[in-house]
Amino acid sequence: MTDQPNSRYRTEIFRILEAEGRAGLSPEQRKVFSEMVSTFADDALAQWAALRRAEEVAKKSGAADVAPRPGSVGSGARVGHNRLMRISVAADEITGVANVVVEELRERGHEVVVHGALQAEERDDWAWASEAAARDVAEGRADQAVVCCWTGTGASIAANKVAGVRAALCVDAYSAEGARKWNDANVLALSLRLTSRAQLGEILDAWFAGAASTDPGDRANIAHVDEIA
Repeated sequence: MTDQPNSRYRTEIFRILEAEGRAGLSPEQRKVFSEMVSTFADDALAQWAALRRAEEVAKKSGAADVAPRPGSVGSGARVGHNRLMRISVAADEITGVANVVVEELRERGHEVVVHGALQAEERDDWAWASEAAARDVAEGRADQAVVCCWTGTGASIAANKVAGVRAALCVDAYSAEGARKWNDANVLALSLRLTSRAQLGEILDAWFAGAASTDPGDRANIAHVDEIA
């Protein structure tokens, strides 16, 4: 978009510049600021406000001030700009990183709701467990979800049957970053067979550091996916 910013954005941009000081912006702040200036997306200001709130939470919890490059931080580390969320987690068996996912998310400060094999009162088959976690997201009981099965394929298929859910099977930091950026994924699917503890940390770092693209073409694709019956 090449047009000059309208008065609303111009006023807000100058307010931010005055309050923050361009030279003092972190790399992640510069990224959000650049998107605001270049695209003037409807949600850019909301993203900026959310980023500032997340930074305050991070500072209070002692987290790092600048988000590292996706995949550069191992298991147990926290990315500074993560927004604390309620995350629903499902697994069809207690193996691999099933329990580690819950531990890792809680270490990062997120509230965790468990389903399937992680919850004794529930059916642990992958289709039922993944559906339960996905419905938490679709119905507003959770911000995001992580669904796990032996390969991750079944969990992602079941989750994607729930309207409003965009589940992505991720095997590394790159696929997690892409799922958040290009697909606006709100459910992360993991393979209990293939995902090591180290990979899990890298995947979660990239997933939580990522944000949906504001590119009109990318947004059009997401809108069309939501329209597919």
